[in-house]
Amino acid sequence: MTRTLATLLAVVGLVLAPAAAASPEQHLADQTAAWLQQLLHVPVPTQQIVPTAEEHGQAWMAQSVPGEHRIEAVPWLIEEWSQMADPDEPQPAGAHALLHELLHLHHATVLEEGTVDAVALDLVAPWTHRFHGWGSLTQRYGTGLDDAAYPDDVRLVRALSAAATDGRVHSIPARQWRRTFLVANDAGRQTLIDAAHARSRQ
Repeated sequence: MTRTLATLLAVVGLVLAPAAAASPEQHLADQTAAWLQQLLHVPVPTQQIVPTAEEHGQAWMAQSVPGEHRIEAVPWLIEEWSQMADPDEPQPAGAHALLHELLHLHHATVLEEGTVDAVALDLVAPWTHRFHGWGSLTQRYGTGLDDAAYPDDVRLVRALSAAATDGRVHSIPARQWRRTFLVANDAGRQTLIDAAHARSRQ
């Protein structure tokens, strides 16, 4: 066999070789991004799950890195996401963390953390129902502020959504308002805030 032919066969082998299977947590994250995109009707990019060292005094468990399409997370949280890929392992706190990071669309800054966290909390139960079929078991998760990563910011976003709609924080119109606020840019968010304040003064 000539060297040229051997090289050609090696290249063909590389092309035809099956791609390495994604890890369970990466597969779950990719499926979740696709679900969010269908739900929100806006592009939700897939994010590469990357482990990062947990440092003493570190306040965050995971963070979405702007412009780099990756989520850096501490190893124990990645392990939790990996376990959640099993349909018999629903974990609302882990779902909340994954949703929060994927919902950072990195196109706006006004009330960003509170908005992302409020919508993530809204979606824990429907996400669990979609991926585990056990939505009823997590129906109460996130209804209060004890589960929020940014409780003060979530309280403010929820108050705005109630003022802009029917006065009830957990109503369908209020939840839909929060999704609209999430996908809006900064100018759009400010317009929604002004409208909510104007309505509350009526």
